[in-house]
Amino acid sequence: MGAIECRGMGRRFGATCALAPVQFVLQDGQSLLVTGPSGSGKTTLLRILAGLLEPSVGQVLEDDRVVSCPGSVVPPARRHVGMLFQGLGLWPHLSVMRNVEFAIPGDFSGGGKAVRRRRAHELLEQVGMESKARKLPGELSGGERQRVAWARAMAGEPRLLLLDEPLTSLDKALAQEVQRRILVSARAPGRILVLATHDLEPFLDLGASLLELSPEGARWHPNAASSTSFS
Repeated sequence: MGAIECRGMGRRFGATCALAPVQFVLQDGQSLLVTGPSGSGKTTLLRILAGLLEPSVGQVLEDDRVVSCPGSVVPPARRHVGMLFQGLGLWPHLSVMRNVEFAIPGDFSGGGKAVRRRRAHELLEQVGMESKARKLPGELSGGERQRVAWARAMAGEPRLLLLDEPLTSLDKALAQEVQRRILVSARAPGRILVLATHDLEPFLDLGASLLELSPEGARWHPNAASSTSFS
């Protein structure tokens, strides 16, 4: 069974500690909820796991292979990782189709552009956005942008799926839709899901472990579903 492991991994920006060192192991099929106050390092942790940010100390390992450490980071395209960003992070100058195509890794494109385009169409169809493929993100509603961002996060059938505050600013109906997608994704064979949130309640059905961050360090709770109290 494969695993994602953090060994004393943390990040500083000059004199500022953005993420106090954390340590955990997640096996294939497991989920992790990450919570903590603003500034405790939730987004920083996800960005390091995604390969978008270099740790200042420690290591991230994938199946015992170091993929991040100070001075060396394996890029996201070589990690089979998908990320749903807080604020969604769609490229405003690219069409819906191009936003999704851009996130499809090389091993999906052995047949070239046509293969990438077909894969992007499939993803957009799954989220009901194929009719908006030529639109720019600025021409979409908030709910439509959320669906496009989800399709982009799933573009490479990621082994590691990272979700940063996925329910923020969503109305009730869309929040329920996203919750359903998260539950289905968490149950995909071999997937590891890491979800950062300030509100644990909607996600307790995941049966996930919990990493509670603070500027001073992290507390690990092996089974977040066993209780809604972590004091």
